[in-house]
Amino acid sequence: MVWSIIPWRRSCRFSCQALRLIVDWSRGGLAMTYFLLPLRKYTEFSGRARRAEFWQWLVFAQLVCIGILVLALAVPEPISIVFGILSIIVPLALVVPSLAVAVRRMHDTNRSGGWVIYLVVVPVVIQYASSIVYYAVLFTSRGAVPADESKEVLSLGVFAFIAALLLPVLIFLLQDSTRGDNRFGPDPKGRSAAPSVT
Repeated sequence: MVWSIIPWRRSCRFSCQALRLIVDWSRGGLAMTYFLLPLRKYTEFSGRARRAEFWQWLVFAQLVCIGILVLALAVPEPISIVFGILSIIVPLALVVPSLAVAVRRMHDTNRSGGWVIYLVVVPVVIQYASSIVYYAVLFTSRGAVPADESKEVLSLGVFAFIAALLLPVLIFLLQDSTRGDNRFGPDPKGRSAAPSVT
């Protein structure tokens, strides 16, 4: 009887610690204080966002989407339909705050939010173009190229091409804030502009 209580006490202790962490996050007591800020600024495309806000939001949004998808695949049939629908609706609902925080992140590095359009549009266009090229090659070769091999080679090439095109945007997203005020607003870190060397 004692052995059956011990695992329950351990799980209760873990649950209490997890609850304390969530409460600390909500009060801003931990380093991860920015991950829900894009939900509060759902459609705010003006201003600036720190690196912490952008990357914590990105990780949080991905974990939520992956978690819902895993639940959709793991639970039995009637409930999995609900999670399947949620796995479509939730990512669509997270698109606007994701774009808004990405635009504000670009503003923080003193760049136009147009780079975000580049970040979103380029991979989609390249993926559709590669599909057209793949099927054109497949139909014109009349089966001379094995379908599986050509698809793998084309997919690898498309992935490398997209990665090369998106590398500058990734570098911009990783850069530190512009020190002091810039054309998009005040420094979110509260720093003044760097003194000029004369």
